Amino acid sequence: DGLLVTSFIRDITERKRAEQRIEERNQQLADLNRELEAFSYSVSHDLRSPLRSIEGFAKILLRDYSGKVLDSTGDDYLQRMRTAAGRMGQLIEDLLELSRVSRTEFSLKPVNLSDMAADIFQELKNRNPDRHVEIVVQPGMTAEADPRLLSVVLGNLLGNAWKFTSKTANPRIEFSRMLQGGHEIFSVRDNGAGFDPAFADKLFSPFQRLHKSSDFEGTGVGLAIVHRVIQRHNGRVWTESEIGKGATFHFTLKGSSDAHGNLPSGAPVSG
Repeated sequence: DGLLVTSFIRDITERKRAEQRIEERNQQLADLNRELEAFSYSVSHDLRSPLRSIEGFAKILLRDYSGKVLDSTGDDYLQRMRTAAGRMGQLIEDLLELSRVSRTEFSLKPVNLSDMAADIFQELKNRNPDRHVEIVVQPGMTAEADPRLLSVVLGNLLGNAWKFTSKTANPRIEFSRMLQGGHEIFSVRDNGAGFDPAFADKLFSPFQRLHKSSDFEGTGVGLAIVHRVIQRHNGRVWTESEIGKGATFHFTLKGSSDAHGNLPSGAPVSG
């Protein structure tokens, strides 16, 4: 019939200590990541200069001394040196790009993906004027994204489609958007070499390749860059493929609702 007061006293000292330990560990991990990024960036820059010298001098020797001082065997050795230096140089460039993706300032803006894709395809055509590829780009595709980082994503996905259709009769590449459950899913589809779907998840890790470098050039870093950029957009990226029947790369952008919404059933996701 009067005022009833109930109080609880709980000692949370251990919980606070645990939280402090977690915070300290997180700070240590953040510091370590910054150090690793700085190290990889520095090493990559330091490696580029001697590689350029090796490739440059090999090029001069092949141009000015081929058939004069060197026999065919010597020419072959020099050409291998230049090819290996070029391959390592490309790997360094890709590692630098992977580092930049993590360090660059992030800014969301309206982006016209259709126009961006058209520009990338035009650049690919300019580099390979003898190739005839059927290209289909759905008009009016837009999204809120970081323009520079999204350009890196499309450059890698469309470039891969262009590369892996190089040995295909009647090559075709399509870039489109579909709505599923109110969410936007962008897709890059080709009818190229394809790959074994059992190894699909490995594609988004650095240096993972499912084709021989003698068949298709590349360093195995491009899709790792794609994965990292999509992560920064809180999105998802996944792929579907069959050997000899092409590949399709899907991705979503912007926000947890778009990223974790109703994706195709059974689709392997990464992000």
